[in-house]
Amino acid sequence: MIGVRKPKSALNVGTPTKSLPPVYCLYTYFIVKKFFQTVKRT
Repeated sequence: MIGVRKPKSALNVGTPTKSLPPVYCLYTYFIVKKFFQTVKRT
């Protein structure tokens, strides 16, 4: 749940979530998740 809440808060700061399509939210979540995985590897 924590990993899901972080992307949402990031979207809320940049642009209203209501104006963003669900696909964009999933796309952002995928990038954030992949980013954290890369940081953990390093």
